[in-house]
Amino acid sequence: MFDLTELFIPLTDASEGHLVSRSPYGQGAIRVVAPLKAGLAGGGSDLPSYYEASPGQCLNLALDIAVTVTYTSASAPGQASFTVPEPADVRLGTTMVDAVGLTRTGDVHVRLAAGPGRGLGCSSALAVALVMVQRALSGLPATPGDVAEAAWRLEACELAQPVGKQDHYASAFGGVNEFSFRPEGVGVHPLRLSPPGAELLENSLLVASVGEPRTARDTLSRQNDSCRNGVDSVRAAIAERVRLVPEFRTALAAGDHARLARLMRYDWSVKAGLDPGMYDVTVEAALAQAVDVGALAARLLGAGRSGYLLLLAPPGRRDAIVRVLGAHFRDVRPVRPSRRGVWLGRAGEAIRKVPV
Repeated sequence: MFDLTELFIPLTDASEGHLVSRSPYGQGAIRVVAPLKAGLAGGGSDLPSYYEASPGQCLNLALDIAVTVTYTSASAPGQASFTVPEPADVRLGTTMVDAVGLTRTGDVHVRLAAGPGRGLGCSSALAVALVMVQRALSGLPATPGDVAEAAWRLEACELAQPVGKQDHYASAFGGVNEFSFRPEGVGVHPLRLSPPGAELLENSLLVASVGEPRTARDTLSRQNDSCRNGVDSVRAAIAERVRLVPEFRTALAAGDHARLARLMRYDWSVKAGLDPGMYDVTVEAALAQAVDVGALAARLLGAGRSGYLLLLAPPGRRDAIVRVLGAHFRDVRPVRPSRRGVWLGRAGEAIRKVPV
């Protein structure tokens, strides 16, 4: 089993055998907010099975919707509770809370702005938030890179989930970033936007939920196995998605709607061919419907089959598309970049950024 002591500052008093808190927050409640994400380009190359052999590169956007974790210290073991916007399977979240050990010293409440299994990186953001709570209880600062890496190792190593790293880093750092992945580490490169680029990200993106929640485990496990076994078609498809990252960067930075739409459509065709689990006729019908009502392009986020679509609206048309699609999809909302990564504060107070 993976040794969690490599991830966290232990809170156990060895002489007494019980957990103690060295938190600067004392015995009150603390709150951590970790943004969800939208992967824009290069997906799949953040899996170790890919980047251990070839450099990985992804473009990822932290969103203004988030996971919020509130921890309240107690003199006796506590419990974990979840608030979700729709019926959802939170077993992985419960397992994460148990693995970190927070309920041994208090109560943990998790509020999800979107349900897990929808392609927005909910489990990764939860891992980031839980790691930040643990770091806060230790009384030590943590860099976003420390938090992201520890969160990925919690999910991938301790809980054996076949996940890549980009979602954890997107949630920890916030903003719009290009991430590079190599065996020696992760590079983080914030995207420089022109005024039209910033305008596009603020006013032209929306998400729409389609289908039922799903688990990415099977699809990502097959991708991992294919990469490790040298399946040429899978590695070639991921490499093609990596090749598109500079083109996505250029289109986003310039605020070029037409070019970005072409790239989104082409990248989706490459992604859909990666694995049969990516494709679903319901999703294809939803993508066509989004374009019919005026979206320039639409693609499915996450590991496919169902979840949230990311849509690109023409300038000035986002609100109208939200209204039209609202009659057909369970959850349609405009999204914007979150310039903040994971944030920390006392419950009931303004949240402050992770100390670095």
